[in-house]
Amino acid sequence: SNDLLRASSINTNRTKATHVEGTYMTTAFDQLGKICAQISSNLKANREKPLKVSRARYEKAIESSADTIKQGGDNGPGKEVNNCFCGRTGLVDTFMLDCDRCHAWFHGSCVGVTRDTIPESWFCDECQLQLMVMEQTQAFAAGVGRPGGRSHGKRSSRFRAPEFLEDGGVAEVNETHVFRQLLLNYLSNLSEITTSLTVQTAKDFFLARWIKELDDLRHSTTDETIKKKSGSSMFDPGVLLSHYIDQWGASSTTEHISGDNKSNGHSRLSSTSTGGNDPRPVLSDEGNSRLMLTFAATKSDMAVAFPRLLGIIVQLMSDRAVASLRKLSVKAISQVIEADPTLMLQVKMRNAVSQRFHDDSISVREAAVALVGNYVLQTPALANAFHHPLLARLNDSGVSVRKRTLKIFRDILVSNPSYKGTAVACAVMLQRAADPKEDDNVRDLVHALFQELWLESKGVVPFVNGTQITNSKADESSSPILPAAQNEGSARPALVTPIPDATSVGSNRKKNRKSKQKATVAQLRAKAAASQMVSVVKSAGTNDSLEHLLKELLCGFADTDKGRKVSERRKRQDGAQQHCSFIVEALIEDLVGLEEDRPDSKDEFSSQLVAIMRTIAVFARVTPVLVMNHIDPILPYLKADNGLPMGDEAAIVGAVCDILSRLTPIMETTEVMQLSQGSVPTDLVKICYNFGSGALSFAVCTLAGLAHHRDADPSGPLQEQLMKLAKTFYGYLTKNLALTDDFSSVSVKVRNNVHRALSVMGAICRYLDPAKGDNEDEIMIANVLPNEISWLNIHFACYDVFSTYLEKQDIPTKCAALRALGALFASQPRVMLDAQQRGMIAEVMAEDSPLDMQLDALRCWRDILLAEEKRVESGEAKAKLDSKRGITLSKKISGDQDGDATLVGGVLSKHSSRLFQMTSDQHAQIRLAVLDLLGHLLRQGLINPMETVPYLFALQGDVEAHAIRSLALRLLIIEGEKRPDMLRQRVCAGVKKAFIFQRTVYPDMDVTAVLIRKSLTGDEVESIFGQIFKECIRSSRKQREGLYRSLLGLFEVGEDEDTEGRRKKKRSESKSEESYVEKLPLLSFAVQVLAHLPYNTANDPLFIIYSIASNAMLHGAQLLDRLAAFLRPHGLSPADEVDDSVEDEDELEQASKLKHPSRSKGIVAIHKSCFDIPEFAELCAEGASVVLLLRLKEFLQKAYNLSETRCIEFDPNRKERIADKAICVPDSMAVFNGNVVASVHDKDALIRQYTEFRQIMRSIDDMKLNDSGCESSSDESHRGRKRSHSSEEEDNENN
Repeated sequence: SNDLLRASSINTNRTKATHVEGTYMTTAFDQLGKICAQISSNLKANREKPLKVSRARYEKAIESSADTIKQGGDNGPGKEVNNCFCGRTGLVDTFMLDCDRCHAWFHGSCVGVTRDTIPESWFCDECQLQLMVMEQTQAFAAGVGRPGGRSHGKRSSRFRAPEFLEDGGVAEVNETHVFRQLLLNYLSNLSEITTSLTVQTAKDFFLARWIKELDDLRHSTTDETIKKKSGSSMFDPGVLLSHYIDQWGASSTTEHISGDNKSNGHSRLSSTSTGGNDPRPVLSDEGNSRLMLTFAATKSDMAVAFPRLLGIIVQLMSDRAVASLRKLSVKAISQVIEADPTLMLQVKMRNAVSQRFHDDSISVREAAVALVGNYVLQTPALANAFHHPLLARLNDSGVSVRKRTLKIFRDILVSNPSYKGTAVACAVMLQRAADPKEDDNVRDLVHALFQELWLESKGVVPFVNGTQITNSKADESSSPILPAAQNEGSARPALVTPIPDATSVGSNRKKNRKSKQKATVAQLRAKAAASQMVSVVKSAGTNDSLEHLLKELLCGFADTDKGRKVSERRKRQDGAQQHCSFIVEALIEDLVGLEEDRPDSKDEFSSQLVAIMRTIAVFARVTPVLVMNHIDPILPYLKADNGLPMGDEAAIVGAVCDILSRLTPIMETTEVMQLSQGSVPTDLVKICYNFGSGALSFAVCTLAGLAHHRDADPSGPLQEQLMKLAKTFYGYLTKNLALTDDFSSVSVKVRNNVHRALSVMGAICRYLDPAKGDNEDEIMIANVLPNEISWLNIHFACYDVFSTYLEKQDIPTKCAALRALGALFASQPRVMLDAQQRGMIAEVMAEDSPLDMQLDALRCWRDILLAEEKRVESGEAKAKLDSKRGITLSKKISGDQDGDATLVGGVLSKHSSRLFQMTSDQHAQIRLAVLDLLGHLLRQGLINPMETVPYLFALQGDVEAHAIRSLALRLLIIEGEKRPDMLRQRVCAGVKKAFIFQRTVYPDMDVTAVLIRKSLTGDEVESIFGQIFKECIRSSRKQREGLYRSLLGLFEVGEDEDTEGRRKKKRSESKSEESYVEKLPLLSFAVQVLAHLPYNTANDPLFIIYSIASNAMLHGAQLLDRLAAFLRPHGLSPADEVDDSVEDEDELEQASKLKHPSRSKGIVAIHKSCFDIPEFAELCAEGASVVLLLRLKEFLQKAYNLSETRCIEFDPNRKERIADKAICVPDSMAVFNGNVVASVHDKDALIRQYTEFRQIMRSIDDMKLNDSGCESSSDESHRGRKRSHSSEEEDNENN
């Protein structure tokens, strides 16, 4: 433990940390963990089953004499019970012994007694303890009260015998001495049956130790110390000392203390049963084991040192310098916790483990998760304590951490179905499985978990009438689990007599019972699965993740599945499909049961009803055939008469409409006719009149699907209802078209009706059968009267009306018209071309457009892209192309089924510059919406990633909007996996965009490249690009060094060909960036980025330091010459051009010490017209850029504890070695000081900037001189001093 402490950064002795070899460290932690685990196990066993004298029995024993107890006393036989420590209850048909005192029964095999070795009298361990107490207390009572008793010294008054001892009473119990005497008796008996000297040596060792302890105790000066150490004030240490000394030299075969022989105040008992003497009182083998355990847990040095050893391990868990120390300490702690899980109840232990959940090292986080996993599995009742930390690890960046966490939740959910966090945990796991960037192994674990938990017919059914029913092969072969009442009082299970199948009738009945039981188990499991699914949907608030999971498990095949895997997966899918039918039945039963047992709380009823409907909707999307037979209980909810708030009613009717729309394609003619003749069409139309845009959109989709069913009557009631609805709302729109240009001035009723009409007509255009009104050859824009509306011209007529309403003045009406146009564009993307030509797209996205209109526009474009993507992926586009008659194969090939999607992308790409501009909008809603749209455009390949990535980097600087930063980070990670080189190449552009973003969006805040988070240990400083650096760049040395070169290239200090080429390219791209004065704030921002990137290897800061040392130094020397040349004509620099030394302060440096340097009389030249202030400011800004780099060099050296020697010896061309990667990560890091002044008119600031540059260059020269001085030998130093002395003499002569 001391070696491990010295190797860590937690060095209490303030000595230099020593390097410990990895194998030794691993072995040391393993052994330390095993030792502490054994001690912890001893402490736990002693705590749970201690060996101690029962006070109740002891008081009862006082009433009887020792002889009476030995003879069984007058306790009588009492109630005969099996009190054997083996745990087998009840009296069984085997050899057992009866205790002669308490008359409890024990198995002979457990106490080590056979039928042939039955003693005359036998006492159990508990009674043996009572006998030992009585004998020892009476013996010591006699020793204390005897006038000539041997006491080895003068006995003080505090050791006199109590009054009740003088009257023949019994002393107070001293368990420590009794246990010691029992140990001596055990060793004495053991020495008689073995020839080894080890036993006698052990006995002598214990006696010597106890004698030394008592001798020290005799010289104590206080009664409290004696009482504390001896355990009782009734036993004289002198008497105890005499007692042990007598046993030291006594023969192991003839001498022992006894209450029967009081020759000199100390009793003697012979060691054998011969000669008429009683044997020594000893315990059974089990009692002796507990005796040894008691000594190990209470009196051993290791038990005393256990808190310190455990504290060292806990302390090493928080070592920030060496990740391997933290990992190994967590594993060592896990061994201790496994031995005694109650240690996790300690607040300090739980806090220490919880902190490792956020460790920088993946291996440490995995070890901490594994530790907690073992803890929550061993103690399921306390799993809630780590529920939220484990949930957070499901989204951990490390794949191994996520896998470990998933396995823990799998074990918890399977073993404890009543786990309170089941819904939330399942919701998070479903989200992980639905993430397209999730690791395949993690996704497979999630699928396997829910396959076992929800979609398997065999297994355990939780909490069905208070029992668990199983139907697995393992259960069939194992013995049945008897109820508690059956097992109580019985040592073996009851016998079950099998009934032979004498007739075929009996065999058939048995098969029927087995089949019925199997069906019952499947149905019960389905009911439990349905309940959990509803809870998950209620917790998540959406059913998308559940739908994705069921599609994968019931319909999907992995790309790697071949041959046998395909057949096995198909077999599992067939079984899951059958089990899903039970789940759907259970959901319908829950729906009916909810109505029958309606809760008193409306909120509880509505939330449960919505969750059930949404869960049924999932099965309607994935396996509509299973829901088709259960449509009748669902249809009444279309009437929306549940007495719930409008929001809940809208969610319910929306889910029911969604179910109907999914079932429509598989309906037969009779079913469609039955629905059309019922109240369904009327209910759907009423929804359009009574509910908001979401519910009415679902209702129109359902009504349109039924009306355009393949078997529907073109002139049937469904078609009539849909056309009537269209004509009614279209007529209302045309009627109020010329009513006013500003609908905010009309009544609320009229305005709301207009908005509803726009929503309904947009939904009709969106969900109208594509075959209806499909006229791609010509777009007709004309005023169509309501009575002229048909399926052939409805799109164009609505386009004309929607465009007119878009030109209204009030914003709500304009937004409603825009949403209607978006629905129309989703159905007819080619109409969007006309809108583009008319300037409508640019108008709604213009910078001066209202905020709500810009938001609706971005959302509409996103919905159009998703609709086109769904159309292509579902095969609808290909089916539409194939259905056209007279089309040639070449036209099919060139006509492309993705044309509409490309068309939409082409229109939006025309406005890409505006989209990029919107990423820097002042409103966070706009930034989030445009970022979402850019993500879809990137995924579909409709926008140039080279142009988009810098803007995604810029949004990493959105320090006030976590959701925007997270989404931008996810998109960057996706692009980094696709194009890692491109991502690194665009980092510089991204840094510039991030700098401009902060100055634009947060003008009142200082530009910063760091995030400061509050934590328990203090403020945590992190670069805004830290996460993308970890995910996409840090794993590759080439990518890392390329990033560093790119950022350092902003300073234009490199002279290599690559940097020079980039410099020329930058100059050709932008002339405005030539000025250092303008660029200086950006350089400060870039240096702050480099200062706070999360480096995990020392080579990274060393590479940056090397680059600065090799380039910035040379650049600084050249800049000094240029400054001297600029100042020399003005008399502010030495006239000698050869004298370029910076050792002496010039006039400007001396003036900088004043409060107002520019007022100094020595530098009046700077106020003359011939002094070029802009050029001087440019030179000072260039010097400030060098100062920033040198500050960065010093900051990295100090932060990561890098010596100057290590920096000098670093070779960037050398292959990385493991030893070179070690890095000392600081516990807390200050924010890098990147403050510089970029000004042209503030002469005082320029002078101070010039002075700082000269001073830092002077310090570098002094450092070089010191280094060269250290390398010179002593004689060279002597010769140098001699030469210096000669030079002084020559100077004196010249003077």
